[in-house]
Amino acid sequence: MRDEPDTAMAYLRHTGGTQYFTEMQQLAAFSAYDIDVSDVDSTKLRITFVPRTVAAVAGATQGFNSNGTNLTFTNCDGNPNSYIEFWATGQSYTFNSDYSMSVWWRDTKLASSTTVPADYFTFTAVHFGGCGTHSTSPAWAAYDGMRDAAVAIR
Repeated sequence: MRDEPDTAMAYLRHTGGTQYFTEMQQLAAFSAYDIDVSDVDSTKLRITFVPRTVAAVAGATQGFNSNGTNLTFTNCDGNPNSYIEFWATGQSYTFNSDYSMSVWWRDTKLASSTTVPADYFTFTAVHFGGCGTHSTSPAWAAYDGMRDAAVAIR
């Protein structure tokens, strides 16, 4: 087990400026694995919930816990992606298969009493391969008005 955080916080910003948060934790089934926070390169921070070697199993239940709610999906094809990325460089692409994990994650949001500065919010990509979702923040406004996200680790 690595010395990684057990909780990641994401703040969501509505197009109207209201801010929300979600506290993300590992599912009990994956408690042997810490949430992995890593720099993909100088432009991206990635929060990985299930290691690729573990996530590459078709038919397995995967996901994470958001604000006390287990969000799960069945990996339909063995795609090992199980992460959320926060891009420092801003929007790079728009893609939306906005279903399952991306929608559920935002649906568990809670009102934030903390105001995060606007320049902390950035383009966000949600990747839960194998029928979980692939969605980017430019597409979210059509569903729930969310504009983008910011990350905090504890």
